[in-house]
Amino acid sequence: MKTKTTGLLFVMCGFLLSITGCGPHRYLCEPGDGCFTLADYEDTVNQWVAHDELHDRFISQADIHAVFLSWELRQAYLDALRDRAAVEPAYFERQKDREIKQFESGNEFHIGLYCYQKEWYRITGENPIWRLTLRTDRGDEVRPVLIEEIEIPPDQAWKYLEFLTQGRKVYRAVFPRTTENGSLLLDKETRWFELRCHSMLGTLTMHWDVGPIPLYLK
Repeated sequence: MKTKTTGLLFVMCGFLLSITGCGPHRYLCEPGDGCFTLADYEDTVNQWVAHDELHDRFISQADIHAVFLSWELRQAYLDALRDRAAVEPAYFERQKDREIKQFESGNEFHIGLYCYQKEWYRITGENPIWRLTLRTDRGDEVRPVLIEEIEIPPDQAWKYLEFLTQGRKVYRAVFPRTTENGSLLLDKETRWFELRCHSMLGTLTMHWDVGPIPLYLK
């Protein structure tokens, strides 16, 4: 009887997971909150990746992966740096200060873009093919203050995983932290936001749902 009951509970738990989604919810925390991070850094990265693509019949015209560098993800990187690399305390503190400053300077995304035609790889410059906007559930929409193409050093490739770098051009896009009225663009009340990549070919939309911060954090 106990075995049957245990089996039934297992099936019910599996069903609930299938309809509610697996893994913890994403949430927007800040330095000092004590963010909970997953045991594996790669799992945390996957939590903050969004993807979209454009097709013309059977041809993929454009394919994009974007990683939002939330504080949760930055904290996971710091945890991995400390636990995997066992770096010196002074180096760790410098990296922590760097991550905090970057987080506080803007909402940052790393974008891996694939295009069928080489001439379509234009996000930067005076007349780009692709134009980026960041939109929230409040209806706020802003353009980036910085877009730059970046090279991922081999010793840093583990931070971004293969889906962001292989066969793609990688860009860093930074959006303002605040709206025109001075309020935070993304805060703990935000429930979703979208990074949109517009062009005459169509619009690529990367969507992130976020939940309320848990009562108990790490």
